[in-house]
Amino acid sequence: MGRLLAAGTKDKIDDLIDVLATLNALHIIEYDGSDDGFKLGTPKEESETVGMRLTKLRSAASIVDFDGPKDPVQADKVRLELDGTLSEAVDNLLEKSTRLDSVENRLSSLEEERSVLELLSSLNLDVELLTGYSSLKAFVGIISGSSSDIELGLEDDCNGEGLFFKDTINGSTVIALFVKSEQSNAAQSLLNQAGFQAINVPEGITGNPNELILDVMLQISELSEEKSSISNDIDSWSNEFGASLACGLELLEREHDILTAPVKIAV
Repeated sequence: MGRLLAAGTKDKIDDLIDVLATLNALHIIEYDGSDDGFKLGTPKEESETVGMRLTKLRSAASIVDFDGPKDPVQADKVRLELDGTLSEAVDNLLEKSTRLDSVENRLSSLEEERSVLELLSSLNLDVELLTGYSSLKAFVGIISGSSSDIELGLEDDCNGEGLFFKDTINGSTVIALFVKSEQSNAAQSLLNQAGFQAINVPEGITGNPNELILDVMLQISELSEEKSSISNDIDSWSNEFGASLACGLELLEREHDILTAPVKIAV
């Protein structure tokens, strides 16, 4: 392996880079700025446009698994696809990927909501009754200790006042305790001793938890079907456009390297 150092006039930089790209035999070492009187060159104007197209294709490549073509493909054909079918296909893929992310996030949120509603369903109280009081403090959650200790504590520390609901579902003891605001500290202390873990009651929903669960399950079913459909579309996309994507990436990466090569050269 040898090292070549060349000097010339600045107006020949573009011609030099084109020749080097054609030879495909040299690797340019980036100028480190150590010599006085020299600075880095500037990329060609087209580099920004090519860079944006390359970024879009790289985004597509991060979404799908793909293989390159079995046989060489002419550069003119690749450019034609980049300006037509592949460009449209990549836009479509990115839209599907964005929608898939949205669906997956919504499914995760609904699964969490379903878990909460299943716990709340054991209390036989409508969801809107569990929050939103101005003169009462509501505690809704799970305890690991004895509920009878809480009931005894209410008699001693809260003068027997307050409403206490409890039930067990899937091995978890779910409770709802309502006390006057001024008794909230004493109630909190009792609950802490019982290993209380609060449940975040969903906001903006009303009704019976069991009925709400049915609605959530319907949404989960519909979104799961959409997720499966999008995933299948993405797999099909890879089979149809994977080879074109590989060619487009290679071509644009090469063009981008050529267009930005001046930033590695001392001028």
